[in-house]
Amino acid sequence: MNKGKKVFSTLTVMVLLFLLASPLIAQGWSSLAEPIKEYVTDEEFEKMVNAYRKIALVRHKYDFDLRYATNPENRWNIEHKAQREAIRAIEESGLSVEEYNKIMRRINADKRLARRFQRLIEY
Repeated sequence: MNKGKKVFSTLTVMVLLFLLASPLIAQGWSSLAEPIKEYVTDEEFEKMVNAYRKIALVRHKYDFDLRYATNPENRWNIEHKAQREAIRAIEESGLSVEEYNKIMRRINADKRLARRFQRLIEY
Protein backbone atom coordinates (compact mmCIF):
# COMPACT_ATOMS: atom_id res chain seq x y z
CA MET A 1 0.00 0.00 0.00
CA ASN A 2 1.47 3.37 -0.90
CA LYS A 3 2.09 6.07 1.71
CA GLY A 4 -0.79 8.31 0.54
CA LYS A 5 -3.31 5.50 0.78
CA LYS A 6 -1.98 4.56 4.23
CA VAL A 7 -2.41 8.13 5.49
CA PHE A 8 -5.90 8.33 4.00
CA SER A 9 -6.77 4.98 5.59
CA THR A 10 -5.56 6.20 8.97
CA LEU A 11 -7.59 9.39 8.65
CA THR A 12 -10.63 7.38 7.59
CA VAL A 13 -10.32 5.18 10.66
CA MET A 14 -10.02 8.25 12.88
CA VAL A 15 -13.10 9.88 11.36
CA LEU A 16 -15.05 6.64 11.48
CA LEU A 17 -14.13 6.05 15.10
CA PHE A 18 -15.14 9.61 15.95
CA LEU A 19 -18.50 9.19 14.25
CA LEU A 20 -19.16 5.78 15.72
CA ALA A 21 -17.71 6.31 19.17
CA SER A 22 -19.90 6.35 22.22
CA PRO A 23 -20.80 9.74 23.65
CA LEU A 24 -18.42 9.23 26.57
CA ILE A 25 -15.36 9.06 24.31
CA ALA A 26 -16.05 12.49 22.87
CA GLN A 27 -15.92 14.28 26.26
CA GLY A 28 -12.44 15.57 25.61
CA TRP A 29 -13.63 17.30 22.45
CA SER A 30 -15.87 19.81 24.23
CA SER A 31 -13.17 22.45 24.18
CA LEU A 32 -12.72 22.58 20.41
CA ALA A 33 -12.41 25.96 18.70
CA GLU A 34 -16.11 26.49 18.00
CA PRO A 35 -18.17 27.38 21.05
CA ILE A 36 -20.88 24.96 22.10
CA LYS A 37 -24.43 26.19 21.67
CA GLU A 38 -26.15 27.04 24.93
CA TYR A 39 -28.98 24.61 24.23
CA VAL A 40 -30.08 21.77 22.03
CA THR A 41 -33.64 22.04 20.75
CA ASP A 42 -35.99 19.06 21.12
CA GLU A 43 -36.00 18.73 17.33
CA GLU A 44 -32.19 18.65 17.18
CA PHE A 45 -32.10 16.20 20.07
CA GLU A 46 -34.56 13.87 18.33
CA LYS A 47 -32.52 14.03 15.11
CA MET A 48 -29.37 13.28 17.10
CA VAL A 49 -30.92 10.23 18.75
CA ASN A 50 -32.14 8.94 15.38
CA ALA A 51 -28.72 9.50 13.80
CA TYR A 52 -26.92 7.80 16.67
CA ARG A 53 -29.20 4.76 16.46
CA LYS A 54 -28.60 4.50 12.70
CA ILE A 55 -24.85 4.81 13.21
CA ALA A 56 -24.98 2.06 15.82
CA LEU A 57 -26.58 -0.18 13.18
CA VAL A 58 -23.79 0.71 10.73
CA ARG A 59 -21.19 -0.07 13.39
CA HIS A 60 -22.86 -3.41 14.10
CA LYS A 61 -23.11 -4.21 10.38
CA TYR A 62 -19.36 -3.75 9.76
CA ASP A 63 -17.89 -4.72 13.14
CA PHE A 64 -17.25 -8.36 12.31
CA ASP A 65 -15.79 -7.63 8.86
CA LEU A 66 -13.48 -4.94 10.24
CA ARG A 67 -12.38 -7.05 13.16
CA TYR A 68 -11.33 -9.96 10.96
CA ALA A 69 -10.13 -8.16 7.83
CA THR A 70 -6.51 -9.17 7.32
CA ASN A 71 -5.91 -7.59 3.94
CA PRO A 72 -5.16 -3.85 4.42
CA GLU A 73 -6.84 -2.90 1.15
CA ASN A 74 -9.95 -4.89 2.05
CA ARG A 75 -9.98 -3.28 5.50
CA TRP A 76 -9.68 0.17 3.91
CA ASN A 77 -12.63 -0.59 1.60
CA ILE A 78 -14.77 -1.75 4.52
CA GLU A 79 -13.85 1.34 6.58
CA HIS A 80 -14.60 3.63 3.66
CA LYS A 81 -17.98 2.01 3.03
CA ALA A 82 -18.89 2.17 6.74
CA GLN A 83 -17.86 5.82 6.89
CA ARG A 84 -20.04 6.69 3.89
CA GLU A 85 -22.99 4.87 5.46
CA ALA A 86 -22.47 6.61 8.79
CA ILE A 87 -22.41 10.01 7.09
CA ARG A 88 -25.51 9.11 5.10
CA ALA A 89 -27.25 8.02 8.33
CA ILE A 90 -26.48 11.40 9.91
CA GLU A 91 -27.68 13.32 6.88
CA GLU A 92 -30.83 11.21 6.53
CA SER A 93 -31.63 12.12 10.13
CA GLY A 94 -31.65 15.78 9.13
CA LEU A 95 -28.24 16.82 10.46
CA SER A 96 -24.90 17.60 8.89
CA VAL A 97 -21.82 15.85 10.26
CA GLU A 98 -20.76 19.20 11.74
CA GLU A 99 -24.12 19.61 13.50
CA TYR A 100 -23.96 16.03 14.75
CA ASN A 101 -20.50 16.63 16.23
CA LYS A 102 -21.56 19.94 17.83
CA ILE A 103 -24.61 18.35 19.44
CA MET A 104 -22.53 15.39 20.64
CA ARG A 105 -20.07 17.80 22.27
CA ARG A 106 -22.96 19.62 23.93
CA ILE A 107 -24.41 16.35 25.21
CA ASN A 108 -21.03 15.43 26.66
CA ALA A 109 -20.69 18.82 28.32
CA ASP A 110 -24.12 18.65 30.00
CA LYS A 111 -24.80 15.78 32.41
CA ARG A 112 -28.56 16.29 32.20
CA LEU A 113 -28.51 16.03 28.41
CA ALA A 114 -26.15 13.05 28.61
CA ARG A 115 -28.53 11.16 30.91
CA ARG A 116 -31.50 11.99 28.67
CA PHE A 117 -29.55 10.92 25.59
CA GLN A 118 -28.44 7.66 27.22
CA ARG A 119 -32.03 6.80 28.20
CA LEU A 120 -33.31 7.45 24.69
CA ILE A 121 -30.64 5.51 22.81
CA GLU A 122 -31.17 2.47 25.01
CA TYR A 123 -34.74 2.04 23.80
